[in-house]
Amino acid sequence: MAEQPEAPAAAEEVPVQTGPKGVVLIGALVGTLLLGGAAGVFAIGPMIAKKAGYAVALHPDSAVHGGASVGANAEGGEHGSGKEGEGSGGGGASNLHLIDNLVLNPAGSGGARFLMLAAAIELKEAAQVEELKARDAEVRDVVLRVMGAKTVDQLSAMANREALKQELGDSLGALFKRPRAIRRIYFPQFVIQ
Repeated sequence: MAEQPEAPAAAEEVPVQTGPKGVVLIGALVGTLLLGGAAGVFAIGPMIAKKAGYAVALHPDSAVHGGASVGANAEGGEHGSGKEGEGSGGGGASNLHLIDNLVLNPAGSGGARFLMLAAAIELKEAAQVEELKARDAEVRDVVLRVMGAKTVDQLSAMANREALKQELGDSLGALFKRPRAIRRIYFPQFVIQ
């Protein structure tokens, strides 16, 4: 029997060269995708949402009150600084202050449950909005104290919602030494988990 000559081993194994150039290229592609996604979420997304009208109305008659919405806060800047409307007299949107991004644990939940809350406070006079903004930390503390004293059952019952607003209004009125300064309180965000 005749033996077959062996083929050179180098011909069968072709080395694949993956050097630093391949890693840099992949890293650049991933970085570009991440930067593009971040730009879309933080820069382009809010503009598209604003144009599409995805703002949540605070009041069913918001067209009558100057069209104030939670989305209007996007131009307001800091947390809790609601945008004041340009509506004329009679109250409404020009007297509205939004306190958002409140998260608390209800009483008796042992930290296992939480309430995510935004409260819009409508005042009787537009001048009072500036005082409310100046004392934002105190206002947030009152809201957290009042709402945090309630149990999950008390917070989740829709029948209690108006009583919660009344108690919160009374506590805020006592803070400002004007019991009748607050016209109405709205909860545009009220999520219990």
